[in-house]
Formats: sequence, structure tokens, C-alpha cells
Amino acid sequence: MFKFFYRFIQSTFVVLIVVATNLAQINFPEYNVDNNTYGTGGIFVSDLDGDDDLDALAASLADNQILWWHNDSGDPIVWTKLIITNNFTRPWTLYAAYLDGDEKTDAFEGSSHNGSNLVKWWKNDGKTGMVHALSFPEEFKLIQNYPNPFNPARKITYSISQRSFISLKDFDLLGNVVAILVNEEKINWTYEVDFNRYEFTSGIYFY
Repeated sequence: MFKFFYRFIQSTFVVLIVVATNLAQINFPEYNVDNNTYGTGGIFVSDLDGDDDLDALAASLADNQILWWHNDSGDPIVWTKLIITNNFTRPWTLYAAYLDGDEKTDAFEGSSHNGSNLVKWWKNDGKTGMVHALSFPEEFKLIQNYPNPFNPARKITYSISQRSFISLKDFDLLGNVVAILVNEEKINWTYEVDFNRYEFTSGIYFY
């Protein structure tokens, strides 16, 4: 009985050695992605720009940055670093997920800075493939409507830097309110309002 057990252990040992030898034959060539980003953490790999290859998303604790690297699908791959924000104090525990249900990878981050109350996320709109252009607005901004001059169908874009009650109205030359476009509390973000009022006559309106 002992002899059989010994042989079983011996044969098992031989199998393990063979498997380990085969695995050791796999090579992992080393390629540089970036040598100028410090204190990176929470690295995620995902197709951020919708071009069917995997890009990389990370936080830089030392540089106060949330950033990503674009994969050009070359051989070897050429990585291009793009900044989402460089003004987030001591980012920590970066997460990547479909936060708004549009199946595009967004970024979610909290600050490790003592006394900081910052928790933010950055939306990936998937339109331009440039996540670095999409971050929370840093100031209030009301952008010129399009098209201009007045057209019954137009778009009005505005940005707010903090949660606020927003009232956006259209006025005629006499100061009368002719349309209420927005009248509610909004989180800090950039919004686009579609305005379709074909009953309006041509003229000058203010908003």
C-alpha cells in the first residue's frame, strides 16, 4: 500500500514538472506605454473610443490626473496619452463602468486628500472618441444657440459647475415669456436643449 501511494505521488510530480516546463516556454516581450506618469493606480483596460481595440484608463496620484491611453492597434502598439483632468487632488480608487447605461465606459473617482469631499465621474459620450474632452464643467456657461439667426428648430447648450436650480426661458422684445425651456434642479454637467416651436414668427428673441 505504501509503495502504491509513493508511485502515485511520484507520477503526479512528474506531470506537474512537465506542465510547469511547458508554461515556462511562454515569452512576454516588454513594451513601454508611458514613462512620464507618476503614481499610477486603478488601471482599467477597455475599448474607450469604440474602435474595437483595448485602451487603458488610470489615475495618477502624484500628478493629480485622470487619464487614458489610446491604442492605435499597430504592431507594436503606439499609445497616446490623453488627459481627462489634471486638477483632481490625489485621485484614488479609480473605477470604470457603464455608469449611465449607454454601454460606453465612463470613469468614477474619489479623492484621498485629507478633508476633501470630492467624488466625481466623467462621461464618455462615444461621439468623438476623446474622453479627455469630457469632464465636469468648471464654470457656468450659456452658449450661443444654433442655428443663429432664429430658427423654429434650434439647440441651446449650457454648462453648470455645481448643482443648481436652472431656469431657462425665451423672451420676446417686450419682455414677455414666450417659452420655458428648463425649470428644475440640475447636477453639474453640460446640457443641450432641443427647441422646436414652429408657431413662433420670425423676429428677435432673448433667452
